[in-house]
Amino acid sequence: VDALTENLPRSLALQGLGLKPFSTARQALSPTQALMDVLSEGLDPHNIDSIDVFVPQAYAAMISRPLEPFRSSTYSNVAFQMALAALRPDQLLDLDRSSVINDPAILHFMKRIRVSADENLQADYPRIWGGEVHVHHRGGTVKKRVLTPRGDTNCRLSEAALQTKHQRLLTDALGIVEGQ
Repeated sequence: VDALTENLPRSLALQGLGLKPFSTARQALSPTQALMDVLSEGLDPHNIDSIDVFVPQAYAAMISRPLEPFRSSTYSNVAFQMALAALRPDQLLDLDRSSVINDPAILHFMKRIRVSADENLQADYPRIWGGEVHVHHRGGTVKKRVLTPRGDTNCRLSEAALQTKHQRLLTDALGIVEGQ
């Protein structure tokens, strides 16, 4: 690392670098984060009837393309990302995704998600890669807008969160079983 960064001002090397909290396309991060925030407030994902996702026109089509039978498709498909966040959040850092790409519960949850372009979010793009969700459930509708998701350059991950992420990724990549 020292050899790679010698004479390189730290501000140039890292200040503009965002580090996403899990494996996803940047375009899918804000709406997924919005759903995660709603779920963290106590909404049971099994009570969700449907979710409307709003993002800038620039990438609405990209994140709503049908899921393909290969892992890289799961990163850019916002419905898959959101279903994983709701039902199998421990798998968000799984780079392989073979254990969940055909999971019937994930595929069923994805069918409840619709993506639309929002001209208000488009107005701030590409400076802001925002997203909004309207989560319709048995008790009503919860709306959540995320303009600066965790991991964005203006909402950096904590050192602890980075350590946890990298530990998990390295453990999985090297095939290490925890506790050995």
